[in-house]
Amino acid sequence: MAKSGDPNENAMAEHVFRTLKEDSKLTDFFSFSSAQASIAKGINTYNAMRPHALLGYLTPHQAHHRNGSLPL
Repeated sequence: MAKSGDPNENAMAEHVFRTLKEDSKLTDFFSFSSAQASIAKGINTYNAMRPHALLGYLTPHQAHHRNGSLPL
């Protein structure tokens, strides 16, 4: 079992957060609302526009709405 605070404890969440940071170019923000807007755009890109190899090069949105099994 992983120690508390160990990134391997929740590898999927860590991967999503890393990808969000890299794709969104998250930096210092001047306001909370500008940070929210940037993060929302990054999440939308990750879910609706970015194909994932694990999902057979579908976006998570496409995979979620697909009937039947995924082409893995």
